[in-house]
Amino acid sequence: MVHPEGIADIYDTITWLGIDIDRQLPSQQSRYGRYWSAIDELTVAAHVYACDCTRSQIRAASPDGRYSGTCRDRGLAVDAPGVSLRCRVDDGYGDPVVGGKNRIPAYHIASICDDVDAGVTHVIRGDDLAEASAVQMQIARRAPSLASFCATSIIHHPLLLGQNGQKLSKSVQSTTLRSLRSEGLSRAAVVEAAITLADPQTGQYLAERISTRT
Repeated sequence: MVHPEGIADIYDTITWLGIDIDRQLPSQQSRYGRYWSAIDELTVAAHVYACDCTRSQIRAASPDGRYSGTCRDRGLAVDAPGVSLRCRVDDGYGDPVVGGKNRIPAYHIASICDDVDAGVTHVIRGDDLAEASAVQMQIARRAPSLASFCATSIIHHPLLLGQNGQKLSKSVQSTTLRSLRSEGLSRAAVVEAAITLADPQTGQYLAERISTRT
């Protein structure tokens, strides 16, 4: 569900950080046609198949929740009611959903289309999304209209953790940047915290990792 106040807060925070916004971006809801066009492209090329598995069935088949490919060769009709659409990928990632049972395009396809159409060249994400990035690269390679995404430079940064050792996230009601701003946090402090994030494996700062990929 889209919350207008949340969207407004995003734009306000970006402006507060001193980042210029080139233009007002369209809502993803207004781009469903584009997303379905990409899904259709994948479907025609036989990369997409229908799946009627429930979440409980997937968990029963795979304790880690990774989809095991149960419906890959069942030949279910892609336009049948109550099915989701999955894209075949390799390397054991589990075929991701690209179109939900509710007929709403899923995260991966929307994210790739948006980045391609906006001409995004660099993506910075947390380490917890490294697998998602690999999956998106595989999806993009399977659709000509998404192929340019494969040239995107994707950088994963170490996660910021709270005092309890959990990653800072909306899902665990972590302190928001908006609340810290109201308590007097400065823009310079946020920028400094970001550029001094270091990869525990390499010791390389985030800013260095970005500059070497530019």
